[in-house]
Amino acid sequence: MQLIQATAPADWKRQSWQDPLPGGDLVVLCEENTFPTLPRGAIAIVLDSVRYPEGFLKSLPNTVITLDAPAEGATFMWTPVRAELFKPKPWNERKGIICPVRLKNYPMRQKAVSVLEKLGVKIIERDDAARSYQDYVDDLCSARAVVNFCQDRKTGKPQVKGRVFEALTAGALLFEEWNEHTGSVLPFTSFCDWRDFGELKALRDGLNEAIGKGIAAHGLEVAEEFSAQRFWAVIEKLAA
Repeated sequence: MQLIQATAPADWKRQSWQDPLPGGDLVVLCEENTFPTLPRGAIAIVLDSVRYPEGFLKSLPNTVITLDAPAEGATFMWTPVRAELFKPKPWNERKGIICPVRLKNYPMRQKAVSVLEKLGVKIIERDDAARSYQDYVDDLCSARAVVNFCQDRKTGKPQVKGRVFEALTAGALLFEEWNEHTGSVLPFTSFCDWRDFGELKALRDGLNEAIGKGIAAHGLEVAEEFSAQRFWAVIEKLAA
């Protein structure tokens, strides 16, 4: 949430729930414990929308934006990233395949991690407090390819994770676990999808380097279309 908040226009006031609510337009970043106190009329940007019962978001007296998956009564957008932190390396200076993955509270991924490591994929632990966000970004910007899982840890439902847009902004070749949503947002020429580890291995072994370079370059171009500036311009228009 803090990373998303940091992408908003600099002159927009930030505050926590502990502060008195001001007058005027409100944009609220919403997690599961937010909705009982969601101000009427505020624009609700909902994280992990797949966790809510069917029809819940539609019932809110708010303009609702979802970032992870489409939902009835909501506008499906994307996760804005701080593009100024990303310095993509040229293709010929990039090395290896990485998988930025959150392991805490994801016991089902331990087995997957061992398979990925056997495939030569380097695991980047997202919950490692010793590494800064900039370190993580630098890893993305220097990797040739990034493997991404799409399932929500609580429901198992597919999501378009923020890592999708981070990987594209970094200029890496995105190896996205197949799901029904990512392809509805991004052109299939900007990433590669896989359904199982056999397909992932085939991508690793069989993808022509020139084609991989071209897909990564197109992904970087697409990422520019999904900029934070455009995201907040849409939000501002909705608030008008």
